[in-house]
Amino acid sequence: MVADMILAKATEQQLYQTYRNHYKEWERSVILTGQLLTLEEYLKREDILRSESFSVKNYTVWVLVPSDDPETLDLCAHCETYGHTALVSTRPGLIEEKKMEAVASVFVPAEKRGNGFAKKMMELLYQHLERSELSDLSTLYSNIGAEFYRKRGWAPFKSLEVQYDVVQGDLSGANEDGDIQLLHDADIDFLAERDTELLRLELGHCNKPSIVIVPHADKFRWIIRRGDYYISVLGHSRTDVVGARVKDTDNFVILYHDFVDKVTTCIRFRSDNVEATRKLVKAAKRQAAMYGLGAVLVWDPKAGVHGEEVMVIETHHSIPLLAWFGQKDDVEWLANEKYAWV
Repeated sequence: MVADMILAKATEQQLYQTYRNHYKEWERSVILTGQLLTLEEYLKREDILRSESFSVKNYTVWVLVPSDDPETLDLCAHCETYGHTALVSTRPGLIEEKKMEAVASVFVPAEKRGNGFAKKMMELLYQHLERSELSDLSTLYSNIGAEFYRKRGWAPFKSLEVQYDVVQGDLSGANEDGDIQLLHDADIDFLAERDTELLRLELGHCNKPSIVIVPHADKFRWIIRRGDYYISVLGHSRTDVVGARVKDTDNFVILYHDFVDKVTTCIRFRSDNVEATRKLVKAAKRQAAMYGLGAVLVWDPKAGVHGEEVMVIETHHSIPLLAWFGQKDDVEWLANEKYAWV
């Protein structure tokens, strides 16, 4: 039976069937402060995200279906891919732009499990991406460990983060440090372009094969919109602040308010010193506190800028994995932060 399966791009009806499958299985993961998203609200969230510029340009839903019934709604497995741009370096000073596909929402309906459908789908997807002119690399973030995907061709990296707890005092005192500029949507394009320039410079100094995913403004907005939708469902008053920047520097943070995990996660956190980090974290904690969120998370924290008293922990969720087709050497992944996730 598995041998007769093909991987196909979803029809519109199949696409909505994947959303309904997700909701049925994952509905408990979309509880917002005790409030469960309804199916209608969940589908609306997906429609909003799909209408964002990032998705319109880059989003594909894949389904594993029988070769003799490719338009069936009785799906054996499904997943999503999102196109990105990556910068890679194979030797110091040589930087190339590459196409990359990020894999997300790998799913097998409960009644279909135990038949090898996930294995078949990922093997077919890897083969397609490896042979396609549309991709040179692929990423994936796993909540089920790394081994299954490692066997299919994606190499795991450590999932590191720093957590700053938010306390009541984070809302007291002056609004912000005098040299902190609060950021709004209109600031995102410039910051993303400048950040890309700086990452390109950093990549050029790497001494082994290295990769960085380009921090595109559309991707920042796509993640922010997810939080905005939760804010609207919960009836919160939304501020138009999307982050903070230390004035007259390149140090900044862009924020995603996660009402499922009750934290504010930094989509992108750029800092080159401990004092700038302190100011940016303080500004982020203030924004988190406004929504009653309990912590600020920084993924893949840069060494030396978070202070000796801050503990970096390795987590077992959102484990990053990378397939760099044709590259067999050990690879360094720069700025593996929330903006790279799908």
